[in-house]
Amino acid sequence: MFVVLSFATEIQWHEGHSMARALRRLGHEVRVVNVAAHPLQDHCETSAGFPADVHIDQVFGDSRPEAFFYIEPRGLLPRGLERAPCRTVCFLCDTILGLAPRQAIAQLFDEVVLYHLNAVDGFPNHGAGHVHVSPFAVDSELFTDRGHTRDLDVVYVGSLDDVWAPRRRLVDRLKSEFTMNDVERRLSAAEVSALYARAKIIVNVCINGTINPRIFDAMGAGALLLNGATPAALAEMFTEGEHYVAFRDEEDAAAKVRYYLANEAERARIAKAGNAAVHAKHTYDIRMKELMDWLAATPPKLGERVASRLDERRRAAVYEGHYRQAGHVEALFRRSGEFPAWSVGRIRTFVRAVMTAFRHSGR
Repeated sequence: MFVVLSFATEIQWHEGHSMARALRRLGHEVRVVNVAAHPLQDHCETSAGFPADVHIDQVFGDSRPEAFFYIEPRGLLPRGLERAPCRTVCFLCDTILGLAPRQAIAQLFDEVVLYHLNAVDGFPNHGAGHVHVSPFAVDSELFTDRGHTRDLDVVYVGSLDDVWAPRRRLVDRLKSEFTMNDVERRLSAAEVSALYARAKIIVNVCINGTINPRIFDAMGAGALLLNGATPAALAEMFTEGEHYVAFRDEEDAAAKVRYYLANEAERARIAKAGNAAVHAKHTYDIRMKELMDWLAATPPKLGERVASRLDERRRAAVYEGHYRQAGHVEALFRRSGEFPAWSVGRIRTFVRAVMTAFRHSGR
């Protein structure tokens, strides 16, 4: 299948990179597109850049793709999706942080793919069989047990911003007793891969009872995963005590780190089992194979598109929300005539878009 894949290539940890590699390994033709960015900000050598408000016909040009995939956050969301000559699929990863904006974007697409089960009933307009759940997975090119010396007792990678105060307390407690990595340093994907290969234990904290990519990365790298609590989705995939270890609070985490550092054989046994399980059932190659099989078995509904039911005003509101969230200030200016008249609320929207663009440019 020929797929045009749209995602924010400037985010080097974006799942789109892993999905593109997996699709190509499976024999599919993949063309990556994004909003035009400075080359130094782009972590995908093969991406093609376009204005944020480009029409889908210009993205496709003379090519005839069989599917258009859009993976949030940010990235290129072309206009004209309601008339796309192929199936359109959106991948929504942050439904746990806000469902309404994702429901709005989903209206532009034929099919919806979710990373989390919590929102599976949130897209009734798409009908039975047109919403698919595809959780995070491991990128087997980046995360595998390389047999390196594991000289770091504990590794933590992730945000420690003020909003994640429990993570900060946990990391501070572990740093007071164990050898850890520099948790404040921003790392590239390759650097995290190398770091995980040196870890004996990798600590992870999930959000709102859901799973995140670091679960799969940690087990995929061959370290022992020490995870905060046990989200329901994690329990469905892996067995606590067999594939990973869970902790209740900071002191319980410290006690379990202490125990598994002292009991190397037990730590190695669980880490090995977790590594085998994740590479056997939870790689991006497997996820993409399941996705493509699902698409092949799901008849397209191009003549009954959800997007075709939107009037111009509602469709414009969806794009305005996306431009604001992604910081596409120029697109907001160029398309301002399609949006409601300027008001205090819309001025605030524009200011937020400018601030978002500024934050993204510094990453």
